[in-house]
Amino acid sequence: DSSSEDMQLSEVYRSADMFFSKVDFINEFVLIGGEPLLYKQLPDAITYIGERYRSKMGIFCITTNGTIVPSKEVLQACSRYNVLFRISNYAKAIPRLRESHKKLIEALERYEIEYKLAPEDGDWIDYGFDYLDRDMDETELIKTFDHCLTPCREIRGDRLYFCVMARSVSDNLHLNEGKNDYLDLEKLDGDSYRKELLEFNLGYSEKGYLDMCHRCHGMDAENYPIPVAEQKIL
Repeated sequence: DSSSEDMQLSEVYRSADMFFSKVDFINEFVLIGGEPLLYKQLPDAITYIGERYRSKMGIFCITTNGTIVPSKEVLQACSRYNVLFRISNYAKAIPRLRESHKKLIEALERYEIEYKLAPEDGDWIDYGFDYLDRDMDETELIKTFDHCLTPCREIRGDRLYFCVMARSVSDNLHLNEGKNDYLDLEKLDGDSYRKELLEFNLGYSEKGYLDMCHRCHGMDAENYPIPVAEQKIL
């Protein structure tokens, strides 16, 4: 969704239902934002997904920037369904965040919730989306896609997107690219759907690339580090 509105809770439920109707087990299932702790219906989302599908996940995870202490309801739900908190760490650039991290970690430990705080020394990576626009033929696009093969899928409703970054950036920057770069889970049926889903997850498709690949450094993005939490003023 390219608007600033939160995803409707019914759509969250539908996304989980559709995904797990086709998938027997996933190593890690992540709730992401923006900042997921700002989502007012987060306790309901965690409870719904945890109650029905926790046994189908190795790790049930929330990513957060560590600036918000969750509500009691969120903490209780996360404790009940063994949710892992992955906390980004921008304290080197914004030292006051250390106090926010301390408060968050104290709350998580009270509820015996596992967490992983990222190290302060680290960089973001620059994928190039907002300025990169390379003129690439199909051979070059396929080579970029094959070299990357990001592991980060996204489920939204009945649509499974191969690259969460490609979908979200295209929408948020109003690039209007890659509108059809997804697998429609609702149309997967019959005896062959598992094979089709596996092939999609491995990166096999009729095109062999994503439309957004020409706007992305792909795996080479690691060679374009950005100091954490430093912003450009345009």
